[in-house]
Amino acid sequence: MLALAVAKLRERRQTEGGFSPQQLEDPGGRNPPAELGNTSISTLAAPVERLLTSEGLTSDLLLSVSLVSVVLLLVLILTSVSLVMTLNRRATHGTYSPSRQEKEGSRVEMWSITQPPPMERLI
Repeated sequence: MLALAVAKLRERRQTEGGFSPQQLEDPGGRNPPAELGNTSISTLAAPVERLLTSEGLTSDLLLSVSLVSVVLLLVLILTSVSLVMTLNRRATHGTYSPSRQEKEGSRVEMWSITQPPPMERLI
């Protein structure tokens, strides 16, 4: 995806402004080279200014870089959330989990073991 954006950027730079080799063959091109006698600063600076503006950076490249960074950020967040969930699950669910009977068997009910106190006699 990034390679496609770079290829589009190169193609757009060749068609929108700057000097391309096809202009040597076509003397009526938009920006004739300095060798043909056109040495005006304004005509040479216009393509450079066009490339240095925010439009010259192309929104396609900016969009692709933004999308890649958002995807990487989402992957990082999902990985960290799954790691935290896994660590919490291991903390609460160990390898040994006693059954309900084992848990209840360790508790001894006191009423079945102790004898009730003798009844008091009233005089």
